Amino acid sequence: MILTYFVYGGALFVSTFLMYLSEYAKTILQKKILIGLSFFVIFIVAALRYNVGEDYPSYEWLFYQFQEGGAQYVEVGYRYLNIFVADLGIGFEGLVAILSFATYYIFYKAYPKEKAYIFHFVFICTLYLYSFSNLRSSIVYGLMFIATVKYIEHKKLLPFLCFMAVSLIFHKSSVVYLIIPVLFTRPFKVLVKSKIIPEVILLVLIALALKADWLRTFLFFNPVSEALGFSSYATAERWGGDASVGTGLGVLGGLFAPIIFVLFRRTLIAKNEKMIYVTILSLLYILVIDISLAAKIAARLKLLFSFINIIIIYYLVLYLSRDNKIIFLSPVFFYLVLIFFKTIHDSDVVKFGDMPGEASIKVAPYVTIFNKEDSARAPFYKE
Repeated sequence: MILTYFVYGGALFVSTFLMYLSEYAKTILQKKILIGLSFFVIFIVAALRYNVGEDYPSYEWLFYQFQEGGAQYVEVGYRYLNIFVADLGIGFEGLVAILSFATYYIFYKAYPKEKAYIFHFVFICTLYLYSFSNLRSSIVYGLMFIATVKYIEHKKLLPFLCFMAVSLIFHKSSVVYLIIPVLFTRPFKVLVKSKIIPEVILLVLIALALKADWLRTFLFFNPVSEALGFSSYATAERWGGDASVGTGLGVLGGLFAPIIFVLFRRTLIAKNEKMIYVTILSLLYILVIDISLAAKIAARLKLLFSFINIIIIYYLVLYLSRDNKIIFLSPVFFYLVLIFFKTIHDSDVVKFGDMPGEASIKVAPYVTIFNKEDSARAPFYKE
């Protein structure tokens, strides 16, 4: 297990340090080499993994189902990518490497020119390990991350919709991202620039986080949900049960940065008018956390919007005063490191096949394609 911590911790700190050094490179070539080395560190760990990630065996099973003409319900983009890779003769392990390369390349392309190591550090702490379990969704995370970053910068809808269209052929859940251009319209921009309304919305959202049962009642027992039959999910523990929050520190850690952004929004908007959009995203992200607390079925929804936290923290680092950075962001970065290593720890404690229903994304112990015999799990497909 020590090796697992070493591998993941090394990926986090070494890749971030290389990104940091790239900020001070004297030539463009040096900068590109350092960024390339940083990319290689996180890519190689992901590409060489074997049976690591909660859904790894399921995706391996799908890979061979596609070759036999099965699993037609899976989105066409992902299905034909599997078939193409199979035709190349490099097997499922080759597919994992290709998807890892594509996912992290897309994220790196979204990094800003200034202080990109902040983007990178938050990404590794929040989404990197989860990308091991979500081969399809991770492509979507990356595509919509870069789409949202570009939308904030250039305010052009067509490129955003194009990114979303590509995302849809990998995972139909991408349709939820339509909420972003809707929220970026003029009425919502006027709303977040007002003096008091955002604070009122923030208080309501915090109250919903503390009393998730209120939101669960609203989600499942409104006339529309009842007419569509969604109310039946409320009684199903797997789907409608409230999420386990433990001590609640994880929830508070996730809420902290977006709450700070909303409270400091006037200062931030004064420095950059585009921070109006990030304020809107902050309120959206808090709402998504609320929904994920209200119903287990919404856990993936939180992951789909997790990249928002990367954007929020980056701009807080960029525009908050030095004193406020020390006071408000030090706990955020401590939380990020803590949650990163807690994810690894939980994956080791909740053993494969034990304690059904417990949360674990099964990233520990780390096993590579070169020592498959050390895997504690049996793959779904056996040659």
